[in-house]
Amino acid sequence: MLEDMNTIVIISAFGRGHWLAVELQRSGLSVCLVDVTEKMGSSVPEDAEGPFGFFYSEKKKESQLERFLEGDPPQTLPGGFTVWLSDGPLEMKSSLTLHRLDQLQVAPEVRTAILAGEADSFKKIQNLPFSKTWLAQIGASLAANVYFPHGELLNSKLPLSLFSNYMTIMPTRQGHQKSLDWCRRQGVKVIEKAEVIDFSFFDRKLVRGIEIRHDRSDLSRLIEGERFVWCLTSEESEMLGVKIQDHLYPEGKLEPEWIWSRFRIKLLPCLEREQLPAHFLMLQDLDRPWTHENFTLVIRTGSPDFFDCWMRISNVQRFNKEHLEFRGQRLIEILKSRLELSDPQIGEYPIGYEHTYNQVGPARHPIYNLSKKTRHKVGGFQNIYFDSPEQWDCLGWEGAFAHQNGIITQINHWWEAKQAQLRKQKKNQGMNEVNSD
Repeated sequence: MLEDMNTIVIISAFGRGHWLAVELQRSGLSVCLVDVTEKMGSSVPEDAEGPFGFFYSEKKKESQLERFLEGDPPQTLPGGFTVWLSDGPLEMKSSLTLHRLDQLQVAPEVRTAILAGEADSFKKIQNLPFSKTWLAQIGASLAANVYFPHGELLNSKLPLSLFSNYMTIMPTRQGHQKSLDWCRRQGVKVIEKAEVIDFSFFDRKLVRGIEIRHDRSDLSRLIEGERFVWCLTSEESEMLGVKIQDHLYPEGKLEPEWIWSRFRIKLLPCLEREQLPAHFLMLQDLDRPWTHENFTLVIRTGSPDFFDCWMRISNVQRFNKEHLEFRGQRLIEILKSRLELSDPQIGEYPIGYEHTYNQVGPARHPIYNLSKKTRHKVGGFQNIYFDSPEQWDCLGWEGAFAHQNGIITQINHWWEAKQAQLRKQKKNQGMNEVNSD
């Protein structure tokens, strides 16, 4: 069955392509969003959302904030982003922030670089000692999708704006559906619960359309388009079949070196627990590697008794029960040293503890080896844009929005050039008709 021609076809999972679809639709293009989330393995909304939150400043587009608001209800943290160091918390937007920065000897030029929130501003502080730049290092490291040893992170292409207003959400399955409904209201053609089974080509360099099945139907449909955006990593693409992966990633999949993994912790009611912010980074030792339990993002859940603790672990240990138990126990020891009255206990291990790779699929928040990521190549199709954590400059909302801004620019240039060509052809056709008369 053949569908009507679309200008842009976006193949998305976990809400990655929703803002891009709406932004392009509003610019006057015809957009079709194909959601393949259900083919990516079983997961829970918390794992799909991840631990990074959203830093909002005037540099962001209003429509990006709108996208954030059109899913699960967000909350703005009054104290901003918080780092809980061994000697106490540092809130980025409180009345004590400046005093605490002085106390921690964060250099004024480092504060300026963080406020600017740009890669060039970080280059200006590269020669300062780590003891002066560690807070900027956190901004460069926290959501990075490539791994650097701490102290070598100031070459980040997209450092986080730690001093901006900070927003988080408690993700639900209803939030994903609400976001899809938002796309529909903006005029985007949405196809849910889809599976991409093959491509149709004009030639070796141009994709004509994608063949899909959806709603558990045996019938396939061909969705044609002029430009395509592929929002899946090479590893996620493999979940749709070897044929799909071979078309798009002829050199094979890129596997992460590290991943963000979520432990759920139970804390008993006590004053210590009630004073915890909704979201914070717990950093035990600045001088130790920023991995495992030493560098943990802690997030309140919908239940007051449970907190999600996200840490970087080696990808090869993702399904190793003994390793996960060891890391969980080390995390509990740190929490007991800081929150003794709460009697921390493991409530739930990461999803890889009870399930296999075939059941849950690739990790949602991968961290790659830089040299392997740089060498990894995608298929050379002229009308496909790749947009996933493999291509972003950092993970989470920040990386997705920044990279999609670049895709929008490329598509707009293509569209303007096409319209100019059509106008030229129409003008030449009119002149030929006049001459023939």
